[in-house]
Amino acid sequence: MRQGTTVVITVSSGVAPELPDFVGLSLFDIDTEMEDFNAATGLELTWTIQGLPATNPNLWNVVVGTIPGGGSTPSPGTEIQFFVGIPTDAPAE
Repeated sequence: MRQGTTVVITVSSGVAPELPDFVGLSLFDIDTEMEDFNAATGLELTWTIQGLPATNPNLWNVVVGTIPGGGSTPSPGTEIQFFVGIPTDAPAE
C-alpha cells in the first residue's frame, strides 16, 4: 500500500445483544424490563402488549409469548409484540 492511501477501518461493538426470554414475566414488569434492555443495549426497541385468552388463571397477566422470541437478535427500532394471558370470561359483577 502506498503512503497516503485511504484506509477504511470498521470497529465492531461486539456480539449483537440477544432478546431475553420474557415468557413468565408479569404484565406489570414489561415496561421496566424493556426500558432496562434499551438502556443496556442502545437498541431503542418499541413494544406492544396484546391480550391472549387463557383458561388457566395462572397465565392471566403473564407473558405467554413474544414476537420475535427470546434469543433472537433484534435490529435497532424493532417492535416487540408481547402476548399476555387474559381471562376467557370475566366474572359478572
